[in-house]
Amino acid sequence: MRTILCSLLLLCAISSDAQTFGNGNIVVVRIGSGTTSMAAGTAQPVFLDEYNPCGEFIRSIALPVTASGSNRRLTLPPASADYSEGFISLSQDGQYLALGGYDAATGTASVTSSASTTINRVVGIIDFASNINTSTAFSNRFSTVSIRSAVVDGSNIWAAGGNGGIVYTTAGSTGTANTLISSTTGRCLNIFDGQLYATSTATNLRMARVGTGLPNTAGQTMTNLPGYATTGGNPLQFYMAALNGSDTVNVLYIADNGQLKKFSLV
Repeated sequence: MRTILCSLLLLCAISSDAQTFGNGNIVVVRIGSGTTSMAAGTAQPVFLDEYNPCGEFIRSIALPVTASGSNRRLTLPPASADYSEGFISLSQDGQYLALGGYDAATGTASVTSSASTTINRVVGIIDFASNINTSTAFSNRFSTVSIRSAVVDGSNIWAAGGNGGIVYTTAGSTGTANTLISSTTGRCLNIFDGQLYATSTATNLRMARVGTGLPNTAGQTMTNLPGYATTGGNPLQFYMAALNGSDTVNVLYIADNGQLKKFSLV
């Protein structure tokens, strides 16, 4: 059995029943069925596996592998080296999960290096009741590079990947209806306290603020957070929390260079 676990997220407090995500549960992105071998770079089915805080498996949600109406396929390849695809995010209001993928049939080789005009990059949005929306697609962004992550706020979407910078678009848009807000390479995206953040390995950036608030126009500047190294490391997914009675986020947890690190605002 071969299963790749790409990323995970703790879900917010939402009332739980047979169709909704459970309060405090964990969702893991899984690439592949777990029963067949997989070639690196070849598109595979994607599943969201839900576990409770005790680590007990709850259920698995399959993302679409065939088009249906406006919904696209969303597949992902197992990586051969950096495992920098399939990162999932939780919206600031706790209502939606989001991730990026490819509108490619399972078994399609070399999807990461494909032209986006041929294999569109897709954003998947999953609501608290497990409804899946994969109608958002890029045909002119992240061409020949990976789409790594996406985050949603209402109908607004931000995506990052490869050397394709950070892109803004709206839910359901396709083709070229999107805006490159920063040409700087981004990895994982998330929103906390109404501010867009990104990890990056671009020059002098590792854990950065993207513009001010939730930007949707071109020419945004990324600013490394004070106290975080600007060189070295391998920053990926991160989470910010407001602890010890703070009204704003004051603690950062980040997966960097094979370690889980914690930073506090001082």
